[in-house]
Amino acid sequence: MKTSVIALVLILALPSILLAQPLDQGLPLGDLDRALVNLRGLERNLSPMDRGLVEPLEFVADQLILEGRYEQAHRALDRAIQIVRISEGLFTPSQFPYQEKKILNIVNAGNWDDARGQLDHLFWLYTKKAEFVTPELMAGLVTMSDIHLRGVSEDVPAHQAFHLRNGSRTNWLALAVAEALWGAENTLLVPIIYSTLNNLYLEKVATDRSGLTSRNLREVAVGNTIRMREIEYMDVAYYQMGSRLLNQIKGIYSAQEPANLEAVAMAQLYIADWDALFRQGEN
Repeated sequence: MKTSVIALVLILALPSILLAQPLDQGLPLGDLDRALVNLRGLERNLSPMDRGLVEPLEFVADQLILEGRYEQAHRALDRAIQIVRISEGLFTPSQFPYQEKKILNIVNAGNWDDARGQLDHLFWLYTKKAEFVTPELMAGLVTMSDIHLRGVSEDVPAHQAFHLRNGSRTNWLALAVAEALWGAENTLLVPIIYSTLNNLYLEKVATDRSGLTSRNLREVAVGNTIRMREIEYMDVAYYQMGSRLLNQIKGIYSAQEPANLEAVAMAQLYIADWDALFRQGEN
């Protein structure tokens, strides 16, 4: 309890910590200095947790991130999130963009240990507390998938399977949200489908190689036991899911008025390449 109280005090004290450093009056104000001056002016007239401080705090965080001051940016974003929660409720969807930005800041600082936990929490918020299917929800899921893709190469190898598996899960959910928003034959789905397909390809490559990532991707819980699926079984699953996605792209372009024949031909070429990729694995 003492630790949480200290943390809250640090969050609330953020502006005074930053503003305690006098501005050099001989130089023109930069974006960060102007943001801090604006925040200081607002705090003279508003309570410490007033909703009107959220956007100025976010702008301060943006400027701090640009200067590589990730820890101070983290505190600013934390305070913004706390204000939103107090104003609108603990699980309000209004906090989602700030949670997302906080995770990106953590990742840019190289703290993947913290980022993994934050990603799990945000996914839980998206799936359990989002009130409506919205373009913002879809965009947030796409961003989360991109973060997991970064994690495959930037996080330690022991957590590659975590990022591959969760990136795939997030992509599929983003695609489902996009279909609910725009219908199954809208060309706006295509970039999300390609992202999902790319994740499947990375999973296949990682599964085919011996090592920890392959074993983790092939593990499945059956009751109280953990079983290891065969690589051949996983390849069949990857092939079927990828073929479904590529045929969906082909169907989308075929359904246009008039049909986009060039895009249909490219999709057919990708289908042939996907078939060849898995036939090669059989040899």
